[in-house]
Amino acid sequence: MLELGEEGVREKIKTIGLFNAKAKNVIALSRILIEQHGGEVPASREALQTLPGVGRKTASVVMNEAFGEPTIAVDTHVFRVANRTGLAPGKTPDAVEKKLEAIVPERWKKGAHHWLILHGRYTCLARKPRCWSCVIADICPFRPKTPDPEEEARLAAEAKASGRRLAPPKPAGTTKAAPARAASKRAAAKKPGRSR
Repeated sequence: MLELGEEGVREKIKTIGLFNAKAKNVIALSRILIEQHGGEVPASREALQTLPGVGRKTASVVMNEAFGEPTIAVDTHVFRVANRTGLAPGKTPDAVEKKLEAIVPERWKKGAHHWLILHGRYTCLARKPRCWSCVIADICPFRPKTPDPEEEARLAAEAKASGRRLAPPKPAGTTKAAPARAASKRAAAKKPGRSR
């Protein structure tokens, strides 16, 4: 890595986000690994987190992948899935990590963060989760469930063909009592002897 230099690393990783900072950190940490660790990657979280650009998440990934430690790295996808599903709700990645490490059985810890990342990346998406294709949709507390766009298109086509209009979706929190109250107010306003 040091032979490539910062510019060489930057050129190789320019398609990923924050490539300038990452190239700088890769060169700096490579130098530290050679000078302070004999060219070996340290196996402890504390030592890893002293390296430039290595935080808790990266240290957890390295410990899990390189050293087989049963750690659970919490990135944006894992954080979202853990909170949205109620699996391990928390306000910070550290809080979510602690809860996940407490509830995930030991035999599943090695792969748990990969499965949660993939679920968050391809099913439980940030803006529009694919609830219709989710294997845990029936037990997930997330509301409202996003409908299958193909099913929505089919229903819209059927409605159009039959001349019916599809009712727009009701806003969250509406109840059947609200229209009844409105009708009651209109009826009261029409009674004789009432003036506005």
